[in-house]
Amino acid sequence: MPTSDDTAAPALLRIEGPIATITLNRPAAFNSINLSIAQKLEQLGAEVEGNDDIRVLVIEGEGRAFSAGGDLQTIGAAAATMPSRPWSGNC
Repeated sequence: MPTSDDTAAPALLRIEGPIATITLNRPAAFNSINLSIAQKLEQLGAEVEGNDDIRVLVIEGEGRAFSAGGDLQTIGAAAATMPSRPWSGNC
């Protein structure tokens, strides 16, 4: 029985017996990870972790790609708002 049925959500959770499936749900962006999907994954992960009946977690992507990785548009926009720091020489 699905616990997350909002098809517009950035990630969906379906639980069938001991198997939980998280589906990345941004197919138009090849399921790239932005802040919205990262927060939803954190929420769903906590839900799965708190359910002792779940023994297996499957993560899949909606559409033709599992995930393109980080959403470069979001990362670029965030980097542009960060103050620049001169190189300190410390790593």
